[in-house]
Amino acid sequence: MEKIIYKILLLGDPGVGKTALITQYIDNRFITDYKATLGFDIFIKKIIGSKAEFSLAIWDLAGQEKYTSLKQSYYEGAQGIIMVYDVTDRESYKNIIQWLTELQKVVKTIPIMLVGNKIDLTDEIKINTEDGQRLKTRIKAINFYETSAKTGHNVNTIFEELADIINKHSSI
Repeated sequence: MEKIIYKILLLGDPGVGKTALITQYIDNRFITDYKATLGFDIFIKKIIGSKAEFSLAIWDLAGQEKYTSLKQSYYEGAQGIIMVYDVTDRESYKNIIQWLTELQKVVKTIPIMLVGNKIDLTDEIKINTEDGQRLKTRIKAINFYETSAKTGHNVNTIFEELADIINKHSSI
């Protein structure tokens, strides 16, 4: 059986929950002690498909501006992107366009999944579903999901759908 590795990047401002989403997907747990990612972390998830065994190499890139010059080199070779904003933080939503502009300097065509995270914070939501759908259309994302890293809502779906899309477009 052929073994393949797909490189997926999570992009978004600091504190939007990128690491929490990955931890929920990989370990089925929610991290409560937030520590900013320094540079990047790579997480691996093995998946056994009908035609091949493949692994997702999920890159968690730091959202801080001081890492901007490093990020562009990490974009190379990526096969899928998950762009994450915090539904309680309007600035993180607006900054998705900046993330996309930066990405497109290096990668022209790539499947992008748009994610509005932290929907469990219902009393604090500032970005509604319709806003997320409009942004999905604007950035030409393949899909949009609202997630909660805390409850696990839609977390597996975003990674598995993106992996499926990458897998279908690969040469397996």
